[in-house]
Amino acid sequence: MSEPMYTFGLSEMEAKLVDLRRHVISGEEREQELTKLGLIAQKEIVKLTPVDTSRLRSSISIKVENTQKRVFVGTNVEYTQAVEQGYEQKAGFLPEKYLDTVKGRQYLGDNKGGIMLKAKFVQGAHMFNKGIQIAAPKLDAEIKRWLASLATRFNG
Repeated sequence: MSEPMYTFGLSEMEAKLVDLRRHVISGEEREQELTKLGLIAQKEIVKLTPVDTSRLRSSISIKVENTQKRVFVGTNVEYTQAVEQGYEQKAGFLPEKYLDTVKGRQYLGDNKGGIMLKAKFVQGAHMFNKGIQIAAPKLDAEIKRWLASLATRFNG
C-alpha cells in the first residue's frame, strides 16, 4: 500500500473559501446588499402601517449592522407594539383636543368638549408581520440575484 500523494481536508477548503470570500465580497458590498434587503422590507411594512398623525409610519427605518451581517427594520415610537399587536381600550372620556386627526377634527355625536370611549379590544394592524410575509418573495429573489452575481465572480 503506498502513501497518498495528495491530501486535502475540510480545514484547507474552508481556508481557501474564506480567503476567496474576502476578495469577492467587500464590507461595502455586503452593506449595500443588506440595505437593499432592508428597504424592500421597510417599503412593505410602511404600506401596511395605519395612519393617524403619520408619526409611526414616517419613523419606520432600517439599521444595517454590517459587522453582524444583518439589517433591522424598526421604529423608536413607543406605541408601535400596541398598533402591531392590538390593545385594550379603556372606557373613559377623550377630550376634544385629542380628536384632531390628519382628516381634521373628528366629532362623534353631540358631545362638545370630547367623547366617551367604550372599553373594547382594538385589533392590531400586524404591519411588521404581514409586511415581512409580503416582502419574503422579493427578499428571496434579491438574495438569489446577489448570490448568482457572486457565483459568477467565484467562477470567473
